Amino acid sequence: MRELLTLMKAILTVWLLGVSVLAFAKDKNVNPKLQAVKVVYIDGRDTEALQLTKQRLEHRTCFHLTENKAEADAVLKVDQGPTRPETGVSKTNVGMTLLVPDGGFLWEGSHTGVEFSHTGVDDAVKHDLFHLAGDACPGYKRQSPNQNKDK
Repeated sequence: MRELLTLMKAILTVWLLGVSVLAFAKDKNVNPKLQAVKVVYIDGRDTEALQLTKQRLEHRTCFHLTENKAEADAVLKVDQGPTRPETGVSKTNVGMTLLVPDGGFLWEGSHTGVEFSHTGVDDAVKHDLFHLAGDACPGYKRQSPNQNKDK
């Protein structure tokens, strides 16, 4: 009886492992319009988030940055929320929305950055770009948001 119970546990464990691997290995729905974007214009209020996004876009995604909106395949709107200082840390939300030039929606992401010595904007921009690259850049080797290879 014990051997049967051990065998059943082993089979269940293998089955659960297989199901979880398959669930994570599945490709999510891909937006071909999003993956067709190559050149991006960044728009928004002149904030720390806007400047960091301009500095990091080409390093952390497969996109090329343009200063000319007419040359862009899409416009990345960057919105920085207010910084909320809390005990020992600061939190700031940065939202990004990628639109085709006529205003049609392609992608949206948002992250609240948390940092001990700064505003949290740096952390939020890194995470937003990490997720944008994951959704828009097939086969692109994304940098972890925790890597520090930015210029």
